[in-house]
Amino acid sequence: MLAFGQESVSLTVADDGEGAPEGASEKGFGLATLGERAEALGGVLSTGNAPEGGFVVRVELPLETP
Repeated sequence: MLAFGQESVSLTVADDGEGAPEGASEKGFGLATLGERAEALGGVLSTGNAPEGGFVVRVELPLETP
């Protein structure tokens, strides 16, 4: 899902799989690097298992970079 706000844009990618195993790092498989890139642009990355199952990656970035 792609959503535009007045000052930011957000992108959410979700699947309906099993999600990450309990106790597994939710910053694996390159997600830490994605978080660093989002932060460098003034944004935020969040990742984790969805309550209904599956895994969600969401990034919110400002429309103007710092």
